[in-house]
Amino acid sequence: MFTERGHPGANGYWRDVGHVDEYYAATMDLLAPTPELDLYDTSWPIMTNQVQRPGVKFLFNDPQRRGFAVDSVLCAGAIISGGQVEHSLVSSDVRVEDFAEVKDSILLPRAVLVVAVS
Repeated sequence: MFTERGHPGANGYWRDVGHVDEYYAATMDLLAPTPELDLYDTSWPIMTNQVQRPGVKFLFNDPQRRGFAVDSVLCAGAIISGGQVEHSLVSSDVRVEDFAEVKDSILLPRAVLVVAVS
């Protein structure tokens, strides 16, 4: 198909995301060290009409509540405030508060994760 449209040798990427399980799997694919769809490939930019937001912010560098993220993609405006994020996609303007733990998740825009205290 790409050759027909003037892009010889180009490989396409397509995933069916019509069901929740497929959407989840396709999103988790983006977290691979070298995903099939590389969002960081500057030769194939992704053009969007995204609202400009500040960069991701990590708070608290003390052993009991250090905010961090590993093996994840975090979008602009996210704040990791003493929480932990692992193998997840964090959308814009998400907050992960003290002691909250996120793993293998997709957090949609403006989500706030807190730990309930009883």
